[in-house]
Amino acid sequence: AKNLSVLVFYVCLGISAVMSPLMGKSLDQWLFKWGEGVLLFYAAQVFIKRSDVLKLVAVLLASTFVLTLDGIYQRVMGVDFLRGFGLLHVLGFTQIRATFNHYNNLATFLVAAFFLAGGLWVEGKSSWMRKALGVLLALILVNLFLTYSRGGWIAFLITCFLLMLFAGRRAVRVTVGCLVIAFLTSIVAVESMRERLVYIFGVDGDQGRWRMWVASVLMFLDSPLYGLGLGTFMDHLDIYLSQYVHHRSGFMVLGAQYAHNGYLKILAEAGGMGLASFLA
Repeated sequence: AKNLSVLVFYVCLGISAVMSPLMGKSLDQWLFKWGEGVLLFYAAQVFIKRSDVLKLVAVLLASTFVLTLDGIYQRVMGVDFLRGFGLLHVLGFTQIRATFNHYNNLATFLVAAFFLAGGLWVEGKSSWMRKALGVLLALILVNLFLTYSRGGWIAFLITCFLLMLFAGRRAVRVTVGCLVIAFLTSIVAVESMRERLVYIFGVDGDQGRWRMWVASVLMFLDSPLYGLGLGTFMDHLDIYLSQYVHHRSGFMVLGAQYAHNGYLKILAEAGGMGLASFLA
């Protein structure tokens, strides 16, 4: 089922690319950007044996452990010890990124690693392994807080809520529920984290992103089935943005490079057909 769903999604993107007014650019995105991801997905199933998965997971979690130590070191010393990357200072917030180019990239990795390690902790039989995974989970959470990545925090909470809905064991649901409460309490208790979380609603905050999201919806409404074409969001942004900000005061979106919302970007570029197949 998962193989078929990925194929259907890729075909839907192909239809969007062919129907795009900028077909050449869209086909390039379809073949090389999205095509690379699909190729890697299928190649992994062909070349990675089931017996190798546990080894790969062990390497990933060991790398995560080193990465979390690096993140804490970066916060204390101002530079990470693996690649010499410094802290990021964005809008008055000091954010770690460890070996990644951006704090959001680090947060994305940490959220995925947390739930992988958490699943092994729940199912683990060995006491020493559970203790080691417990330490790793704590380190991941500390790093996730220090990224000050709202996207990472929200992704973490959404995944927790999904686990509470679909987890078969009551003990898992209760544990995750307690984790959500502790996570939210920690953010609210720390003033800088609380300010970071609500910054998007501020007058001088991220209103530019809200307007980009409205522009994304306007693009979708103009071509609701297959969108305006892969990779063409920025080509159309100024036109649709002007519809929204015409005769309005406040922030304009200057120097924008992407939609700041992957789901809305897919909706604008590949239409309802593309987003529906992606979610499926």
